[in-house]
Amino acid sequence: MTTEALSGVLAFPFDADATGRRAADDVACDPRQRLRARIPRIRRLVVRLLGRGDDIDDVVQEVLVQCLRSLPTVRSPATFDEWVTSVTTHVVHGALRGRTRFRRRIECVAEPPDVPAPDGALAGADAVLVRRCLERVQDILEALDPELRAAFVLRVMEEVKLEQVAEWLGVSLATAKRRIAAAEAAFWERALRDPYLSAWMERRS
Repeated sequence: MTTEALSGVLAFPFDADATGRRAADDVACDPRQRLRARIPRIRRLVVRLLGRGDDIDDVVQEVLVQCLRSLPTVRSPATFDEWVTSVTTHVVHGALRGRTRFRRRIECVAEPPDVPAPDGALAGADAVLVRRCLERVQDILEALDPELRAAFVLRVMEEVKLEQVAEWLGVSLATAKRRIAAAEAAFWERALRDPYLSAWMERRS
C-alpha cells in the first residue's frame, strides 16, 4: 500500500491556499504579497514538522523574518515555493535542535492547524471524515521521531526531491532514504490501525 490511498487527505490543507497564491503571483512586482499569501501554508508546514505547541506562532514569525531578509535574492517566481519551504525547514530544524527561544513545551497543546472546508466534491459525512483524518495524520506525525518526521513531511507530503531533502536536513542521500523508509513504515503501521484513516483508505480503494 502507498500514500496514494491518503493523497486526498494529505493534500487538503493546501487546497485553500491555491486561489490566494494565484492572486498574489499575478502581482509579480511585489514579492512581499506572494510571501503573505503563503503564511497559512507556512504555518501548517511548521505544525507538521515541529508538532503542535504554544511556540508555533514564534517559529512562523522567525520564518517570515528570515524570508524577508533574503527576499531580494529570489530571482525566479517558479522557485518561490521551493525557497519558502527551504527557509521554513531550516528554521524548524533549528528549533528542533533546542534553540533557547524555541523551547518546546510538550505539556501545552495549541490549537491544531486550520483545516479549510472541503470543496463541493465532499460534503456531510465525507467532510467530517476528512477533518477527522487530518487530525489523526497530525497525531501520527507528532508520534514520530522528529528526524523521521521531517524527512517524511518533506518527501512524502511536500513532494520535495530526495536530493533537496538530504541537503536541507544536512544528511547524506543514504541517510535521507533510511529516514523516509523508517518514517513511512511507522506512519503506515499506525494509520492502518486507526479507524478513521482505515475507513478513508477503504473508500478510496
